[in-house]
Amino acid sequence: SEILLFGGRQKEGHRYHNGSSTTVTNIFTGVRARDDCMISRHQVIICALLLLGAVLLYETMAQVDGYTPGVDYPIYNSVPFGLAFTCGGKLPGYYADPEARCQVWHWCLPNGRLFSFLCPNGTVFSQTTRVCDWWFKVDCNDSPRLYGNNDELYRDVNGNKI
Repeated sequence: SEILLFGGRQKEGHRYHNGSSTTVTNIFTGVRARDDCMISRHQVIICALLLLGAVLLYETMAQVDGYTPGVDYPIYNSVPFGLAFTCGGKLPGYYADPEARCQVWHWCLPNGRLFSFLCPNGTVFSQTTRVCDWWFKVDCNDSPRLYGNNDELYRDVNGNKI
């Protein structure tokens, strides 16, 4: 027979009682597997954490069930060519591009130079927080109204524009 200990003080090994052998395994020290190999407590904890992470990811992704990628939200694999966005007349900062359904965002430098970036599939650029967020949390059509949020950027410690 085998006894599993949950943090008890008994050492692993064999006990003899009335002539019979009993295997004692402390599950917080290790778990005996086939061929008498040992799985460490750390490996068990890591596996449990990975499983928890997978469950949480599934719960998050389950919120988008019933929606079609490329129809309900964009799924570009690169920044599309020919977008109309320019930095002309805009403050330096970060801008969601509604033409690309906000999966593309642009960085306008103080010298007017433009750099364009792509949010990972399933996310779009939030003009409110200026980061990529889940597509169902962002109102892309409202982004141009929030472009003024960039006014708080590029200021010195006293709040003066630089």
